[in-house]
Amino acid sequence: MTARHTVFKITALFFCCGYLLLLLSCGGGSSLLAGVPGGTSGTGISMGQISSFGSVLVNGVRYEITPDTIFEAPDSDFDETDLAPGMLIQVNWESDDEDGTRTALKITYQPELIGPVTANYIPATAGTPARIGIAGRTVLLSSTTVFDDPYGRASTAIAEIHSANELAVGDRVEVSGTLIVTVPGTGASAIKAVRIARIAPAQTASPVSVTGTIGQAESGSFEIVDSHGPALTVLFEPGIVGDDDLCQTPACDLLYNAADVRVSGTLSADWTQLTATAIESPLERLNPLEEQNDDAIDADIESVITAVETGNNRFRVAAQWVRYDGNTVFTGGGVEQLQEEQSVRVIGTLTDQAGGEQDVLADEIHIIPDAEVTLEDRIAGQPQFVAADNSWILPMRISLEVRLQADSILLDDDDDGRLRPEDLAAGDMVTVRGYFNPGGQLVGMILVREDDDDDDEGCELIARTSGSEINDSNTARYYSISGRSGLVIADGGLDYANEKLSAGQLGEFAGTAAGCGMLPAGTDISGNPIDAGFFAEDIESVFDDDDDDDDDEDLGG
Repeated sequence: MTARHTVFKITALFFCCGYLLLLLSCGGGSSLLAGVPGGTSGTGISMGQISSFGSVLVNGVRYEITPDTIFEAPDSDFDETDLAPGMLIQVNWESDDEDGTRTALKITYQPELIGPVTANYIPATAGTPARIGIAGRTVLLSSTTVFDDPYGRASTAIAEIHSANELAVGDRVEVSGTLIVTVPGTGASAIKAVRIARIAPAQTASPVSVTGTIGQAESGSFEIVDSHGPALTVLFEPGIVGDDDLCQTPACDLLYNAADVRVSGTLSADWTQLTATAIESPLERLNPLEEQNDDAIDADIESVITAVETGNNRFRVAAQWVRYDGNTVFTGGGVEQLQEEQSVRVIGTLTDQAGGEQDVLADEIHIIPDAEVTLEDRIAGQPQFVAADNSWILPMRISLEVRLQADSILLDDDDDGRLRPEDLAAGDMVTVRGYFNPGGQLVGMILVREDDDDDDEGCELIARTSGSEINDSNTARYYSISGRSGLVIADGGLDYANEKLSAGQLGEFAGTAAGCGMLPAGTDISGNPIDAGFFAEDIESVFDDDDDDDDDEDLGG
């Protein structure tokens, strides 16, 4: 059994993904604090990941899709049926109803990368994220990267993927994510993936699209410097540049150093040179429609911080600058948490600045916790809906409660990928990635309902330990879990006297069906009564066995 096979159609982007707010509305929802629908009319722009459907939920807020909704994507026939969980999209919307219903005017999906796998998957190690090479660029993976078939619909020609380990050099994929400049001053960058889909079998000569930061700009060429590999040299003719703001000269034969670009073209055989057919700015900041420019534009953006200017009270989320002041409300943390690669959600107003730039003046900033816990287990009872905050509570077999929020991403491993909380039932085997809230619930950033296997009914927990001790009856070693008092995993094996994990280590605990139904008795290492846990058949450090393929899937997973 294993959270390994799966680390679920997920695996790999930083412990971030803003999909989880402790207090959030599923309706018009502009307030993180009140958890109720926002204003009654106006227009706005939202950018974030798709969490669910009907019509589509982004950042936990529903946007109604109508026959007039415009879709913009790499495929000209892209429509509502092609939207898939985990996609990072931008929604231009309007609202004129008293209940705050938001209608999608335009939905834009622009992957950061489209092209072949050019370097094999490397699993995570302590302090270093998992990664893979795509179209000559390094893609960073995390525990919350969604792996999927194209647009959520597998075909006979394209095998569905569940982890980066299943990709081979030459496979054609698309990556939705965020451009991260990892070495300021050099422009060295990588792509943090929120979703990876295999879109075709090996087609290394097919056109590619890449996103990066311009370095070493010269007439007719520039470099995209990669954080973990060789630079990608881009050759171009002036007439193909589609954004005048990128041009340093009137003829547009020289582009600005440090500018972010999205380049389409053809890769050389060694994947180090790209002959461009189009160059444009990437979709990483909020772009109003022409009819929205005269309005006060609401903004809702969820992604990772890519730059911080503390002295100016501003930071950048993806490529969108955000300002905060004394009226900005912080939840989940404060100004000190505004650091590069921290995942946040910002709600505010898009405002004009000097030079024609538009910043978001933040009303609310939510610091999104890292996901560090993976649970694979069966739902033990009927899921319960909590109307007060639009959440769902799932009682699990190991006596934990899983909490699904409006922006939790749900996937189905045996359907078209789309899943709603009300589709879940007692007995379902699920894999959940998330974090423990102060109430001891496991908040699910991503949940996958697994294909059922009657021969495999065990459970597995991947979490960090706070220490261990032999129980009072001298029959087992109890491992306490960091961040969750009362949760204990018992090692009742013949060698229980030997500590397999020390305090602070990220451990993997696997139990049989019988062991998952056994609740350890007594107290945890801090003296708190045990209210959740199970007896483990196997205990090991996540980072101790990188050469094992199964463990690699957990890490890159």
